[in-house]
Amino acid sequence: KQFLPLVILFLLFMPVLTDVLAQGQVNIIDSRHYSNVFGENRNYRIFLPPGYNNSPDKKYPVIYFLHGWSQRYFGSGADKYSEFDKGDDRKGDNIEKFVSTHEVIVVKSDGYNRSPHEEYYLRPYNIGPVETFRQFPIYFPELVNFIDATYNTLSDRGHRAITGLSMGGFMTFFIGGKYPHLFSAVGSFCGSPEF
Repeated sequence: KQFLPLVILFLLFMPVLTDVLAQGQVNIIDSRHYSNVFGENRNYRIFLPPGYNNSPDKKYPVIYFLHGWSQRYFGSGADKYSEFDKGDDRKGDNIEKFVSTHEVIVVKSDGYNRSPHEEYYLRPYNIGPVETFRQFPIYFPELVNFIDATYNTLSDRGHRAITGLSMGGFMTFFIGGKYPHLFSAVGSFCGSPEF
């Protein structure tokens, strides 16, 4: 009998607690889509903010993040600067932490740009030296259209940004300059101008 008030109180607040716990988690998904530009499946990682799954009618702005040399969409790589996705990476100063405190979706595309029969290499996006086939910038509007059609995005230029690190920072300026109608903000972290 003495526990009955506590049980009732717990049952009353259980939906609220469940909602708070569900909203506190960033959902990180590694997925792929078919690209007509490349004629193959392309990988990406998407960070969905807390509460995304509980609010199907809510729309979010999107930041596209382009990784640097030796990296892939899943963030691993030999260099320490590749540790910026989640958990304890960069002492918690990372994409997951940012998305957990901002109502925004972050998309990391895969800059790896070789055909399956070609030898693996660490250089993304066909830059340094420039190659004239399999051009990543031509693919980018296709990715944006896919993300807007698949996820709850605010699909206008005013709610879309692009940024990147190192070679991804350079490619950010290239793509942002090529498609100014797609992005309201373009940023580069340690962009590599020599490329």
